[in-house]
Amino acid sequence: MSFKSDKEAHIHYAALVQSSSEAIISFTKDLNGTILTWNKGAEKAYGYLANEVIGCNIAILLPPDYPNDIPDILEQIKRGESIENYETVRLTKSGAHLKVALNVSPIRSAEGSIIGASSIARDITELKRAEEALRESERRFSAFMLNLPAAAWIKDLKGRYVYVNAEAEQIFSMPFHKLQGKTDFEIFPAETARKFVANDQLALSDGVIETTEVLRQADGIDHISIVNKFSLIGADGQPTYVAGVAFDITELKRAEDALRKNYDELEMRVQDRTRELRDLASHLQSIREEERAGFARDIHDELGQRLVALKMELARLADKYGDHSLFSERTQAMLHSIDTTLSSVKRICTELRPSLLDDFGLIPAIEWQAGEFEKRTGIECSVASEFKDIELEKELSIALYRIVQEALTNAAKHSEATEIAIRLTRDNGFIRLEISDNGKGITDKDLSKVQSFGVIGMRERVLSFSGHIDISGSEGKGTTIKVSIPVQ
Repeated sequence: MSFKSDKEAHIHYAALVQSSSEAIISFTKDLNGTILTWNKGAEKAYGYLANEVIGCNIAILLPPDYPNDIPDILEQIKRGESIENYETVRLTKSGAHLKVALNVSPIRSAEGSIIGASSIARDITELKRAEEALRESERRFSAFMLNLPAAAWIKDLKGRYVYVNAEAEQIFSMPFHKLQGKTDFEIFPAETARKFVANDQLALSDGVIETTEVLRQADGIDHISIVNKFSLIGADGQPTYVAGVAFDITELKRAEDALRKNYDELEMRVQDRTRELRDLASHLQSIREEERAGFARDIHDELGQRLVALKMELARLADKYGDHSLFSERTQAMLHSIDTTLSSVKRICTELRPSLLDDFGLIPAIEWQAGEFEKRTGIECSVASEFKDIELEKELSIALYRIVQEALTNAAKHSEATEIAIRLTRDNGFIRLEISDNGKGITDKDLSKVQSFGVIGMRERVLSFSGHIDISGSEGKGTTIKVSIPVQ
């Protein structure tokens, strides 16, 4: 653009100055600080109209509590030096402090001599507030990261580390200045790096990922960390960084391992003690069975034989004095009483130790027991088996017989059943016993009762042979007992 005269150029320059949004001020040629021009931007920034300040000294803008930097600025201009982005504070008409960045330049004549100075002031109050807020945020962030009892780091979207705290430096065994700008592939073995990068991608796509435990070595000691990763979202709603936090759980894992070891040792002691108690219970059971067998023999041999002898004597008396009606009636009553007592003795002996079990085997003994139970209670009781008998060791046969005996006793007391079915089979190396009824059904509460000694006894008998017992019931649909014991 060309101008026809200096006057036209001056007018154009003045128009540009007035239309500028920034505060533009010029000083007289003697550079004593007297204001020569004052544009609209200066009016807006400082609150003074042009006619209020032109001819006044620039010192009216100097806060009384702020160092006077004007002489230094003017002195520098007199030397022909320019000033760029000089940050200072100026006073507005209302008395407010205004933070500005000054660009001050000497105005030269055509011959090159200094004939004045111009100052362009840019209001940086909001910028300084933002910078201070950012510094405060960084101070809080640094303080937080410094005191965070965990390792923390931030990577950019290319996987380069842009921040790590002191704890992270310990984990990586590398100071930040060596980590900065590097990727996982430049720090870790390839397999580990691939895993970390994959987790970064998940964090970017899903927001948060909790990594499995990570094992590392430091000072010859294995350390275990649990890592959480998450994406940092920018103002546009898109991820801008990937952040990670790792907590060293080495001591926790050691405590867990110690606790687990103590628990395992305690469990072993409990198992050993339980085994000892079961062995003792089995031994006592054997002794009890031997005692029962002894009692049965003694009752049969002593009481049974004496009753038979007494019955024979009474029979002779009845034959000899049978013509006496009163005597005959009394002897017949006594003979009936002896027969009843003999039946009771036989029943007691059988319950103490059924001779059928020793003489004929398990299944005939159970069939006899079911028949006697049905006669005594009126509850229909059936026994089913794939064969006439099963050859088992003596102790196991006794245990199964006693389980059936206890189950029938419980059913008679509690089930209100009308039918009971007993099934005995052998397959795949197991002897299986199932007893079911159509009664009211046992409940979990009944099974858990401390006083359920019959149920406890059955379980102990089964467990002493490393077997399994399951007792289940459904209200109104009866109870089923299933026993499974391994056999050779």
